[in-house]
Amino acid sequence: MSSRTAVLSAAERERGFSSFSRHISWNGLGVFLLNDTIVSLMAIHFGASNLELGYINAAFHVTGVVSLVVPRLFKGCKITRLFGMAWMIRGFVVILYGVLFFLSGYAARVAIITIFTVFCITRAMGVSVAHAVQRDVMRDREMGGAMVRLNIRLAYSQFASQLFGFFLLSLAFFEGLGGLITIVYIGAVMNTVASLYLLKIPGRSVVEHPGSGALLRTARRILRHRHHVVPLLVHALGMGLHVLFAFQVAFLRRVLEMPDNIAILFTLVGAAASILANNWLKPFADTLGEKPLLIIMNVGLATMALVWAYIPASLPVAVYFLVGFFTFFFLRSLLTLKSAALVRSIPERDRVPYTSMANMLLGVVALSLGLAGGILADVSARVPFVVHEYSLTFFFTFLVALATAVLSFFLPDGRSLSLRETAEIVLSIRNLRAFLDANQLDFAGDPSRRESLLLSLERSPTPIAASRLRDRLRGPSVAERERVLRILFRSPRPELLEDILAEAADRGSYTRRDALFCLGAYPGTRSEEMLKEIARREEGREEGAIALKSLARLDCREVLPQIRRLMAGSLSPRMELDLAVAEAILDPQGPHLEELFSRAFRRGSRSFAETRFSIALGQLGFSPGFQEYLRSETMAPGRGMLELIEDASEFSLILKHREEMRDHLREGDWKKLWEMVQAFSRAELEGLPQAPPWVTGLARSIGEAHPPDILAPAGTLAGLYVFHHCLDAIVQS
Repeated sequence: MSSRTAVLSAAERERGFSSFSRHISWNGLGVFLLNDTIVSLMAIHFGASNLELGYINAAFHVTGVVSLVVPRLFKGCKITRLFGMAWMIRGFVVILYGVLFFLSGYAARVAIITIFTVFCITRAMGVSVAHAVQRDVMRDREMGGAMVRLNIRLAYSQFASQLFGFFLLSLAFFEGLGGLITIVYIGAVMNTVASLYLLKIPGRSVVEHPGSGALLRTARRILRHRHHVVPLLVHALGMGLHVLFAFQVAFLRRVLEMPDNIAILFTLVGAAASILANNWLKPFADTLGEKPLLIIMNVGLATMALVWAYIPASLPVAVYFLVGFFTFFFLRSLLTLKSAALVRSIPERDRVPYTSMANMLLGVVALSLGLAGGILADVSARVPFVVHEYSLTFFFTFLVALATAVLSFFLPDGRSLSLRETAEIVLSIRNLRAFLDANQLDFAGDPSRRESLLLSLERSPTPIAASRLRDRLRGPSVAERERVLRILFRSPRPELLEDILAEAADRGSYTRRDALFCLGAYPGTRSEEMLKEIARREEGREEGAIALKSLARLDCREVLPQIRRLMAGSLSPRMELDLAVAEAILDPQGPHLEELFSRAFRRGSRSFAETRFSIALGQLGFSPGFQEYLRSETMAPGRGMLELIEDASEFSLILKHREEMRDHLREGDWKKLWEMVQAFSRAELEGLPQAPPWVTGLARSIGEAHPPDILAPAGTLAGLYVFHHCLDAIVQS
């Protein structure tokens, strides 16, 4: 009997993603209270050097080398269990910060760095399997959007914890070291709750250790494939940029001499920027792909690094906060995108060795860049040509951001649009509007909202709109295919002709008739050939009649004899109406007008009669149109007829009998009204030598027809309408 694999079922994946999302929320509440910003402020409190601050900034990632031994030490352990336990232990480690109340100077700085390093080691044990857990609970096609949603959760919860930290440190009782350690202990409680949610994630994947040399073998395999190497390097350099931009806090404390609570407020602005960045990314992540967006974000970060390098210390505080906001916006976007690119690149086999290697590379890069940033800050303090102590550090950051942007060009993301296509979307209001509407269409559940979005795409001439309409045309929803085909008839898009032809050729498609109808808006050899073939092969069927109607719209006059031959036979109501449309289009003043009223009356259906009249009279170009009077008649019986009597009173015959016609109308005597219309027609139109043949034909049709009682209102309205406009045509000729 087949057994379950490590791959989770849909229900397990959904439950796992839900638990992981809750972990992200609680982790966000705790992680800021435990991370390098708070630890850096504690270290600065004891006079830490730039080199020590550089190590603290990088320690989160340096300890990733621990992940090299994770596969050996925890072979066979469930990755979800390892993740949860590592997270729980790291929360207990921070209790040791209490010793700082009894230390000072160098000893305190050593204690801070040691405790933080142990904290980061336990964190690294969990991070070594974090990406593998994410891969288990997310679908590949939804990876980008899922990562954005998780980062939005993280950003909101971090914002809440940063706001809490700012208010706490603003209180006089919590000023200084005591307030910072209190924040750390509160963060430990949040971290413990987050670890419990990790333990609830279902999973059957275990830590794999194929044997000694596995990492080396994995490395050799990866180095042969660009689609693994480039995401690893972008990931490492992206986190390196995070380490380097962390010197913003040191800049605020040392150069601008801001207090701890204002430094925390600065990170609060960063959290707001992160929320905005993730919400901005949400509609773009899965559609545009990571590659073009990573290039844009790295260029943005390079620009912000130059600003930080040359910004003077004499500006208003609001300016630094504004620069920080844009920096955090680009940085958070970069971190989200590079994480999605890395998770997507994880191979099915050797997942833990792969992530271990990623963490090792990240550790090396982070330590190198963190120490380089600290050394450059110390050098800046001794050279005369820089603006401030961290100018060289931020100029170095500028170079790293440019290098990451260049490297992002080589990301092998086949899902991504090109940089030019992305720029066309982002830099054009029209294209951006179409893109956002298309994205909302994927998530809108309300049918009326979906209809509104489809109509918006109909009005957009952009390639994005065409692409999304094509997706809907190829989709499983019959209702949406019908709507899209109507849209493509009203607003033709030649680039979608192939899809319409395919739908029209599919005999088993529910929307085949709609596709045949739609082809009437696409002149050209291919459309005509297919329609002629269907009209010939399926003559006598509704599909054949629709094909003839579309050929008529394409002005294919050679099918007119076929249409008239079919009209002389026995037809279903729908086929007769389709063929009537075709004949009226090709020969609006033709002989079919002589039978208009008798054909309209013979089925005894008001709807059929009104439609038949509307088809024929609409093609004659009279104004106002017959349907305007029909609408008035529908709104209030007799109103349409009354309006028509008023309009037709421009002729003396109608004016003479107007009151009599009104009396019959008030009495509801439609038979008398019909007899009057017949009399008018015979007296004024029949046998008139200067009357064109189509007028004579319509007059004869009125004179020979006898509407049943149920059709007398519609027939009389149509008769008077014909008489009025025929008389007008004779007078004007």
